[in-house]
Amino acid sequence: MGWGDRNRGASHYDAQYLSRNATYYCRAYQIDGYVETRDGRKTVKGIHWIAKPLGDDSLVCYSMGDRRGYINMLTGEQAIAPQYRHAWVFSDCLASVDDDGWIKFVDATNQWHSSTRERATMPENEPQCPAAGSL
Repeated sequence: MGWGDRNRGASHYDAQYLSRNATYYCRAYQIDGYVETRDGRKTVKGIHWIAKPLGDDSLVCYSMGDRRGYINMLTGEQAIAPQYRHAWVFSDCLASVDDDGWIKFVDATNQWHSSTRERATMPENEPQCPAAGSL
């Protein structure tokens, strides 16, 4: 029996490894997912889904009801409380969030770095993503 098995009870929960210190448990189509730390504490409960970052970023985006927040996957603790209608994964230490219609870029301390209400456009002389076609 693994360290996460002692508190889960039934084996119908799926486990998703976050780090050696934290694991996310969920059931398909349920809103009772949770993060459990290595010592057996359930740190964040009521999670509907998570989205892990790529690369070296360590904050996991998660949904709780109609709001989004972030969990530190190295500790299993909540890093940013669920407060955004939409939120995207961290990349290069920043994440995009929808703050009441404003798209903002926040860091791991929830401090914003820029915002816009307009659709971003590429200058004509800049390369564009070939997979996405013309932006």
